[in-house]
Amino acid sequence: MRMKKSSTFIWIMAILALIAVYMLGRYFWQFAENGWSNDPMEWGAFGSYMGAITGLLAFVGVLYSVHNANKKSAEAKEEAEKVRKEAVAENKKIREEAREESERLGAKAEAKDERDLFFKLIESHQKMMNSLISIDLKTHEKTEGMQAFEVYKKEMYSDLQLMIIHWKAGQFTSYAGWQKNIKMLVRDEFELTLFVAMFAYDANQINRKDEPLQNDEELVKIVLSNPRSWFRDLRKGLDDPVKYGRLKPFYVNFSTEEREDLLLYAGDAWCYTEIDVRYSLLRLAARCFYTRNLARLSFHFNNLCYITKVINDFKFNRDYYMDYWIANLNTMECELLFFYLLSGKSNMDISEIAINSNLFKNVPKDQIFTVMPEDKTALEVLNEFLQMQIDYKEEINFNPVAEE
Repeated sequence: MRMKKSSTFIWIMAILALIAVYMLGRYFWQFAENGWSNDPMEWGAFGSYMGAITGLLAFVGVLYSVHNANKKSAEAKEEAEKVRKEAVAENKKIREEAREESERLGAKAEAKDERDLFFKLIESHQKMMNSLISIDLKTHEKTEGMQAFEVYKKEMYSDLQLMIIHWKAGQFTSYAGWQKNIKMLVRDEFELTLFVAMFAYDANQINRKDEPLQNDEELVKIVLSNPRSWFRDLRKGLDDPVKYGRLKPFYVNFSTEEREDLLLYAGDAWCYTEIDVRYSLLRLAARCFYTRNLARLSFHFNNLCYITKVINDFKFNRDYYMDYWIANLNTMECELLFFYLLSGKSNMDISEIAINSNLFKNVPKDQIFTVMPEDKTALEVLNEFLQMQIDYKEEINFNPVAEE
């Protein structure tokens, strides 16, 4: 735009200059034939004529001066605008660099805070493990720390095995059919073991020694007087777990050998159980176990869930810290935490985090609840059960078949 104005001005000045030259040339052309005059009057007329020409030339000069001043003013404005833009750009760059540096320092500080928090959580977890207490149902012995986990794990799996026994009994239409199934898989005495243990537990006669209750002839005589009645009680053994979340742990009266029979029979039944039934039995067993031990275990496992959620919300190196956290959970603690989640005692979000983070990847495969006909890892099986819980799958209504 400025170039266009400059070009127009030059053309105007050129036209004015040509007019001046034309006027001077025209004068000499008109009066040159008379020669140089000695008459002052003629020279005065020539001066007047030249005044017009010089005035026109002076006007051209003024226009040029104005043009030149405007040009310099425009250049000065452009330079000032250029300097202003450079200053604005530099200021913006400085602010952006300052913002980035502030964010970097803020992120570094936040990452450090998360790191410090993580190791405080690990430390608190270690203290919780050392302070955990358990009471053995049979001996009433008090244990702490890692030994307490062993006691709780043994009790949890015994609950599950007993739950399976109750469910299995409900699948037979007659006492004779159930009795035959028992004898096909374990020792003949296992039927009597169950009935005597049930009677002894109801009578508050806990077997404090590691010996079969069958050695008590008086108990055996009472049980054998009406075994079908005890079978009916065994078949109805799921009523309290389903309605009230309670299970009579009469396995406390079993000797070591009889516990092996319990595991063998329950394990065989588990292998041929549909996944929906497995899920329901697991939830029922977990609910009963944690209802019985909630006072001693709730704080520990609620804190485990809290730590897991906090780590999952980390912004920096979340996967690294989660893997570190999982590595700090011993396998027994993981197994009990799985049952805690399945029991419904925790927030459902933790189950989702457990699946997404593979929280139970260190659980061994040879546990009763992970035995499956399909070729799946323990982690896949546990995640499948947790997903069923997340999908709001309810337990199966365990109504035993009618007895003949």
